[in-house]
Amino acid sequence: MSAPTNAARAAWADEALRTFMARTGSDLNDCLCDLLADLMHWSDRTQCDFTVAFRRACDHYVAERIEEDGI
Repeated sequence: MSAPTNAARAAWADEALRTFMARTGSDLNDCLCDLLADLMHWSDRTQCDFTVAFRRACDHYVAERIEEDGI
């Protein structure tokens, strides 16, 4: 099985955000910010360090861009 493409990753994120918008009434302009804030609340309740997870996500993003786009 090959690794997912960045287009596939973006499509998964789109699906998640559209589900979030449908459940919360958030609009396209605010949904990413609203979801991130809600994930911060979730992190507080589960003792997950949001900042650490966000930094790891940034590292993954850069690695995936480099892998696929050579950036």
